[in-house]
Amino acid sequence: MKPMTMIFAIYLYFTNGALAQDFRCRPDSGTMVLGGQQHLHVQAVDTLMADTLLRWIDTLSGFEVLDRGEWNKSQNAYIRHIRFAAFDTGGFALPAIPGSAAESLYVHFPLGDPGELRTIKDIETTPAGLQGLLLRIAALLFVVLLLVVLWQFFRADQLRVYGYEPPKLQDAATRALDALEKLRAAQLWQRGQVGPFYDALSSIARNFLEEGLFLPARASTTAETAKLMSDHHPALEHSEDLLLFLRRCDAVKFAQRIPEIGAHDTFMSLVERFIRMHRPLSERLLAQNLPRYHTLLEAAVANQFADPNAAIPEKLVAALPDSSGLEEIVLHRGLLSSHHYLLPTSWVQLHHLHTGSFHRWQAGILGSGRSRFWKLALPLLAAPFLAIFLPLIAVAGLLRGERLFARGIFGVDANGRIALRKISGRWR
Repeated sequence: MKPMTMIFAIYLYFTNGALAQDFRCRPDSGTMVLGGQQHLHVQAVDTLMADTLLRWIDTLSGFEVLDRGEWNKSQNAYIRHIRFAAFDTGGFALPAIPGSAAESLYVHFPLGDPGELRTIKDIETTPAGLQGLLLRIAALLFVVLLLVVLWQFFRADQLRVYGYEPPKLQDAATRALDALEKLRAAQLWQRGQVGPFYDALSSIARNFLEEGLFLPARASTTAETAKLMSDHHPALEHSEDLLLFLRRCDAVKFAQRIPEIGAHDTFMSLVERFIRMHRPLSERLLAQNLPRYHTLLEAAVANQFADPNAAIPEKLVAALPDSSGLEEIVLHRGLLSSHHYLLPTSWVQLHHLHTGSFHRWQAGILGSGRSRFWKLALPLLAAPFLAIFLPLIAVAGLLRGERLFARGIFGVDANGRIALRKISGRWR
């Protein structure tokens, strides 16, 4: 509303009849700049009339009362100085009050630097409260969680290839030689326990044949062991000497035919020499007989892996007999790339068992998109909601004893092949 409206409203209300004789109203100056401030001097015999004026001014646009002032008693009248500001421009006629000369009011833009404009209201600074601080912390936490969620979506199941390295265990030769040292320290035959001595020495020799040379000697007779050695290792040195020793052990056990006392150390030295001589062969056979994808799986299944010739962790080997066939598993390399594989059912179950809550949600969302657009849009739409509920998902996973961001045991390499994740200790 223009200042003219206010002026005329005041005029119509206060300048009629005898009422006008009891009221006076004038500004400091007839001109002012936009945003400028000045005082309106009010003199009245009745404060009720001037209070009505103030309430009326409060309802007008274009003017802002900054300081309402207070009534001061002066002789037979009340005087009040009201500070106001104008934020509308124009030239306005101030209606004449009976007994006084007519005045005018002109509001204009400042002639100098616009930066000289005075504020219509005094600037008040309010210290930030606890609520504002909490809101900022919550907003920052939301942004951090959102970035974490998006990062998880973008990396999905992709990973660098890590080759499984079997744990460094004692080889069969080392275990056999350690057992010989313990037997020598026990001095069984010296204490008259000849039968137990030959039983222990025969057991050490057969264990080395089974674990070091991969011949099932523990469950075989001496004759069967001789045939196994002839079939699988025909050029084995000192094999006849070892077989002779095994036959003497059978004679001690079943016929109570005790060798001469000088033969005890001779047979122990023979077993020790046989083990040390064939230690390199044992190590080569151990490396060759490690369980590998291409030896335990069909060619089509093994070729899905980044390295079909790689060794398989013992935990996967142990789970293989429990498989009832093949099952599909879907792995995602980023938002737009999904890969389908067929693996033994027990391996797929192990993968899901070691998958965290967030990854299960992520896999469901990534698998829902049927087109490239939805494969990209669904994760971006779901990310804010997952960021909000991520703490709750983490607590629920903690109660179930699972890691929130665990991604199972299988991933996808850069060529779209399956690779094992680097999970320390769990596949040993």
